[in-house]
Amino acid sequence: MARLKSQPMTTPICPRLLEKIVSVLFPQQPELPENHMEEVAEEEIPLVTVEELMEACRRVGNNKAPGLDGVPNIALKAAINAAPEMFLEAYSACLQEGVFPANWKQQRLVLLPKGKKPPDEPSSYRPLCMVDTADKILERIIQRRIETAVEP
Repeated sequence: MARLKSQPMTTPICPRLLEKIVSVLFPQQPELPENHMEEVAEEEIPLVTVEELMEACRRVGNNKAPGLDGVPNIALKAAINAAPEMFLEAYSACLQEGVFPANWKQQRLVLLPKGKKPPDEPSSYRPLCMVDTADKILERIIQRRIETAVEP
């Protein structure tokens, strides 16, 4: 990343080139039918605890770039420290209802050029998809639960 800071950042602006780069880097997957999942036995999902929330917050870097909402990580972490109950309720509802909010699925795409490669080739770019900090925290809560469940 230090090398990237010293290089001038030129992002392609030609719409056709951008479309080509994105379609190569992110190929479309076929849509699955609504009933593609097997029925799973209903199981009570535990509420998110303060400890889980605070650990997830600690695992999110303060200086990482924000997602589409533009809220810096450090600002959301400060809000969580000030009023954890509100966030515990929201994250617990997401888990219990099996819902990942649609706006958290949106990302800000940044294409970083790879060195001195030709700018008209899709492989000449490294895609970075930046997600909202609220999304990062829920992902880390889920990740920790999965790791705990599969550990021997």
